[in-house]
Amino acid sequence: MSYNPRKRHPCRSSKVFHQGLENKWAVYLLVLEKPNCRSRIYVGSGTEQIRGVAYRFNQYNTQTGLPKFIKKSPDEGYTIQHKGLLCWSSLPQAADVPITRLVFVALEATFTHVFWALRGQTDLGYSMTGMFAWARDSLEYDGCCSHNSLSETFAGDLGMSAEDLEAKMLEQTRKKLAYIKQWRQNKTNGPNGAAYKA
Repeated sequence: MSYNPRKRHPCRSSKVFHQGLENKWAVYLLVLEKPNCRSRIYVGSGTEQIRGVAYRFNQYNTQTGLPKFIKKSPDEGYTIQHKGLLCWSSLPQAADVPITRLVFVALEATFTHVFWALRGQTDLGYSMTGMFAWARDSLEYDGCCSHNSLSETFAGDLGMSAEDLEAKMLEQTRKKLAYIKQWRQNKTNGPNGAAYKA
């Protein structure tokens, strides 16, 4: 891809759409906007084992577990205007979770640099700046990513057998479903255990 100064950057010229988030892992793009200000973008990945990227998008809706600069943005007058998927796959089988998660971390780093979603002007020593095909001073947005995803500690069990990974996933699923059931029960019942009536 060669640089053309008259070519508009894809984050400016196109919208990213998504359909059916359930049962997908994905690398996603957020676009944050504030009237009369430069837009901001963020690239992340959603690899939660049971619900995938739908779980991650729900965290943005409920304002929980947010990345550092996304969390600060509402206080500065920004709101998330667009959420879209850049690439995705179906949920992996338990035995494939560690290696698939590693692939998604690498894809997240790639898209972060392709769109230059980093907050600063450096790629933090990963020598990936060549992936960005536009002049950085031509951008009409700022990045919200605080770091390259390749610098994160990898959350995976690459040394576990397929059987152990399957057993681990079944146990995590059981615990999560029990938690959801208890949460719904607590939400339905009042503070004294009596059924809540509106």
